[in-house]
This record gives sequence, structure tokens and C-alpha cells, in this order.
Amino acid sequence: MRKLLLLLCLFLPGLAGAVDLSRVEIYLAGNNLEGAQQALQAEYEKAASRHDKEQLQYKMAQVALLQKKPQKAIAVFRNMLANNPALLRVRCELAYLYFLEKEDAAARYHARLALADAHLPAVYRTQLENMLSVLRRRRAWQLYVSVGMTPDSNINTMSGRQIECVTVMGLPFCRELEDIKKDVGFQGLASLSYVYKLTEHWGVKGRLNWDVLDYKEDRYSFWGLGGDLGPRYVTEDNEYGAGVSYRQQWNDHQRYSHAVGGFGEWQSDLSRRLSLRARLSLDRVEYNRAEYQGYNADNYGALLRLVYGIDSRSYASLSGFWMYEDSQTDWNSNFRQRYGIGYGTELPWGFNVYVEPNATWVHYRQGRNFIGKNSRLEWLKRQDATYGVYVTLSNKHLRFYNITPTVSYIYNRRFSNVNNYDYARTRWEIGLSKSF
Repeated sequence: MRKLLLLLCLFLPGLAGAVDLSRVEIYLAGNNLEGAQQALQAEYEKAASRHDKEQLQYKMAQVALLQKKPQKAIAVFRNMLANNPALLRVRCELAYLYFLEKEDAAARYHARLALADAHLPAVYRTQLENMLSVLRRRRAWQLYVSVGMTPDSNINTMSGRQIECVTVMGLPFCRELEDIKKDVGFQGLASLSYVYKLTEHWGVKGRLNWDVLDYKEDRYSFWGLGGDLGPRYVTEDNEYGAGVSYRQQWNDHQRYSHAVGGFGEWQSDLSRRLSLRARLSLDRVEYNRAEYQGYNADNYGALLRLVYGIDSRSYASLSGFWMYEDSQTDWNSNFRQRYGIGYGTELPWGFNVYVEPNATWVHYRQGRNFIGKNSRLEWLKRQDATYGVYVTLSNKHLRFYNITPTVSYIYNRRFSNVNNYDYARTRWEIGLSKSF
């Protein structure tokens, strides 16, 4: 496999150009790698065109590999793609180097983008597909961490109405509603997974997840800790898994709820452009505080996500999530469905952007008494519709020690046939993220 990947990097069409590399070749012939790097840097500073600069950068990366400095070569290739995301050979080289350095998530990302390019020769496509197969089967740790601050326009998801009234025997009875609260909180996310390989195809996969959204007023803060464990089976293009899961959630520094369940999942490369992830789950959710135990429920969930590579710099995604919550109180039982259509692309000057409009509908099984649109007590079967957008932006030039600053914008607007469940909420997430 390693030899095949080397063939990919050696014979994929290069970056031809008219730059004078004679001094560089003399240094290389004498095995003076430091002199070759200095000569390349001098030529780079004189180069006038982007094409000449790219040719020189590519040679710099090759010399860095001869110096046994793969991370330096990775940095050069990353910088080239930041300025020109259309460089197919550079993307292939970068995928290969990430593969050798066991940075599996990055290797998979660049390999799949390269595979989406219509100009990639078939023989090289085969090699990249082989690399993805190896990535799927090899034993590996993966850790992702993201932390930052979160300015939030409506942490208590209030409707903005100041008062609600109900008429009893012709007399109005009113109460003031809570004001919309704004705050700047802390958000964090960490995910650690490990695959223990038993045979070529069988293994055991464990995963731990931690998440937090913490505000000054603790009653609106949530902390979560959970994970799952189970067997895994892989083939050339597919990965199958099943197991048990657990999650504990805290609110206001007190145990809020816990969930125990099981799941089955499937990940597949359906074609060189199209990949799929599907998951089925069943969870028993129980609330720790006595006043919430009427909300205890069995949740039946299904998730489907398709990612399609458009070309070597952009992709589209389609996701769907469905869940039936069979609650202990029938009026809280509901069916939830969420759909999202996303688009991600790499832009010049190092920018990466992903945009996903989404919509969620929730229909409750039975009615109950609510304050209706006319401020009277009504028997209503609650129905909610939430429309939102998620946008995230990062820049390769702002990467420090493989830590990437990111800015995310999240907007949600919910409409409900029950007055006080309407709300609008804007949240920014400004933070740092890193994959290990």
C-alpha cells in the first residue's frame, strides 16, 4: 500500500513552469539540502507570478521531505491550497502526508475532495480509494477539542411577550412573563474515540463525548458527558457498528437527566463522490428531579447524512433526523423531524466556509390546556416549526500550532400555535478547535 501511494505522488502531473532551478539542482546533487532551501527561498522572493511561486513552493516541500521534515512540507502544501484551492496534485500530496503522519481526519478530508475532481486519472483515483480503505481499518485514537465564548441573544428562549392573560368567568387573570435574557457564555466540546483492532475486519470502538454551554445564570447552563461502546466491522467501502450508549446531563450544577440506550450505525463510501452515514438509536431518558419525572420517555431516533463532493474544493450535504419521543405523559409525546442542506467550500486567501439552512417540525400526540392566540385558555395540540441557519468560517492562514480559530453563527426562529413557545435566538460561537 505504501509503495502504491508513493507512485501516486511521484507520477501525478506536476506544476510545470519556467523558473530557473539550476542552482537548486546543483545543491541537491551535492546533497546540500539547506543550501537548496535557501536558493529556493531567494528565487521565491524574486518570483513575479503566482504560477512561479507555486512551482517554487512545491519544490520547497519536496526538499523538506528529503530533510525528513514532513510537518514543514505539510505547512507548505497547506499554504499553497490556502491561496489556490484548485491545485489537485498538492491536495493529493497533502492527503498522503497526513496519512503517513496518522492525522486520519485531515487525510480523509483531502482525499475525498481530490476524488471528486473530474480530472483525476483513474489509476490515481484507485490509490486514493485504497488509502481510504486503510484509514477505515487501522487502529487509531482520534481527539477533537473546541472551546470558545458564545454571545447569545436569548438564553432563556422567551417569546418577548410581556404579559399573558386567561379569562375565567368573564374576568381576566394576568401574569408577567420573564424578560428575554442576553449573555456571553462559554462553550466547549471534546470527543475522544479509539478503535481496538481484533482482526483485519473486526474491532471494538469506544467513544467519549463532553459538551458544555455555560452562562452566568446557571439555570440556563447545561453540561453533558457520555459515550458509547460496541463491536465494529469494516470492509473495503463500509463500516458497521452497534453497541450501548450512556449520557448524563447537568443543569444549574445539578443532575438533570440521564439516558441509557443502544444504537446501530453504518458508514459507507457509496461512490468516489458520495458518502453516507446512518444511525438508529433507542434511548430511555429519565429526569433526576421529581417535578420533571413525568417527562421520562423512550426515544426512537434515526439519522441520515449524505455528503457529495462537487469538485476538489467544495462539497454539499443533505441531512435528516427523525425521532419519536414516547413520553410518560401523553401530551408530551411527540414526533420530531429535522432537515438540513449544506454547502462547504475552500475560497482563495485561505477562507473555509460552510453554510446550512435547516428546518425542524415537531407535532405532539395529544392536546392539553394552553394560553391560545386570543389569550384565553384553550385545548390545543401543540405544533412547532423552527427555521434556522448555521454558518461557520475559518482561515488557514490563522492556524497556530495546528489550532484553528473559527467563527460560527447560529440563528433559529420558532413558530408555535402556543403563544409563549415562539422565540427568535441568535448565537455566535467564537473559539479555537483542534484535531489530534
